[in-house]
Amino acid sequence: MLGVVLGGYLVALVLAWVAVSRHEARISAADAQASAGMHAFGEGLLFLAVFGILATVPTGAAVYFLLRARRSRGKTGQAGRAGPRASTGNPEEAQS
Repeated sequence: MLGVVLGGYLVALVLAWVAVSRHEARISAADAQASAGMHAFGEGLLFLAVFGILATVPTGAAVYFLLRARRSRGKTGQAGRAGPRASTGNPEEAQS
């Protein structure tokens, strides 16, 4: 499951890099040189936007896997959490 999530993030990273590379290939060198700061900022925003949108898929997969793992614990996980509270007893009896 971890491999699926990490692979998804890797695919999102590669596709974002490809999107920036394709955008950079379309821009002429003179335009990029004339406003280098704005060009670099725009490429950074493009990378973040593409990566952010594509990264929702592996993030959703991670949430799904975590919720499925939590549900699979079932009553075993709840019984483990209830045990320490039951062994502490009634707080009012401890004061008497």
